[in-house]
Amino acid sequence: MLAQALPQPIVRSALRPMNPLRDLGQIADLVEGAFGAELRLLGDEYLVAMRRWAARAPLLLLLDPEESFLSGYVWEEAGRLVGNVTVGPLYRGSAEWLISNVVVHPDYRRRGIARQLMEAALASIAARGGERAVLQMREDNEGAGRLYASLGFRYLYGSVDLLREAQPAPPALGPLAVPWRRFRSGDLHAARRLLQRATPPEQQPYAPVLAASSQFLEHGAWGAWLEDRLDGARTGRWVAEEAGRICAFLGARASRRRGRHHRLYWIVRPDQQGRLEEALVGRGLGFLAAFPDHPTLALAPLSDETGLAALRQWGFREVRRLSHLVREVKTA
Repeated sequence: MLAQALPQPIVRSALRPMNPLRDLGQIADLVEGAFGAELRLLGDEYLVAMRRWAARAPLLLLLDPEESFLSGYVWEEAGRLVGNVTVGPLYRGSAEWLISNVVVHPDYRRRGIARQLMEAALASIAARGGERAVLQMREDNEGAGRLYASLGFRYLYGSVDLLREAQPAPPALGPLAVPWRRFRSGDLHAARRLLQRATPPEQQPYAPVLAASSQFLEHGAWGAWLEDRLDGARTGRWVAEEAGRICAFLGARASRRRGRHHRLYWIVRPDQQGRLEEALVGRGLGFLAAFPDHPTLALAPLSDETGLAALRQWGFREVRRLSHLVREVKTA
């Protein structure tokens, strides 16, 4: 007598919109499992922020239901969240939309899940009036590169994350080539214009996200003070002026919490590039030297050879290269 085949359990798979109230915690677990070691090398701010979003999702939805990190798609397998993509405008009213947190659990890769998540994200951008999608990936992630190329993304520019280990003594500072003063709230728009001017033409639509990622050009004095209080940090900002015009901006953010990194960021007007960078890095490190127990992280465009040379001169080492990609989106 032939044995009857036993009925197989039904495994349900589903692509669905993200539900922030119930999904953010699992998304944080997914991102940490896939990228945790890399993110901790660069400081754990992003993972900490994701956990905070998960804990405060109801309040965040009430205060700002359009917040971009609350929008996206997940892939669910037998009740378990195994894939995610986050999608939202670069800033309010932007025609450019950012795709991030493209992640699939290692046990479920090579099944087309990432492609379906990306297709859903692109369709959502088109339906909501977006014109371009941007994303970033590790330069050495060949699998992701093939996927994004097949979906029509093209290379926009590259950037480098560099890290300087904690130092016990402040650096020896050289003279500054131009006069410097403390940043004032009234300088915010001028500094943003400086960023726009220093950004190559093909990257200029994305200058606002560069400003946001810098963490230094989002707020005036009051907003920066409040952010420092909430995050356990201390921020210093300065501008250089020549002939009554701002020609450079410097930001340094010292973290006082375990596992965090200091941050260093600057902008130099194109006609001043090659003249100020080494002194800028030194001045920023001089400010951060009052908090010597944390490494310092800096981000620079791959094309900024002078800035990268200045960082290496001050003891920074490269830890990650990112490729920034863009794709035109046909609106529905």
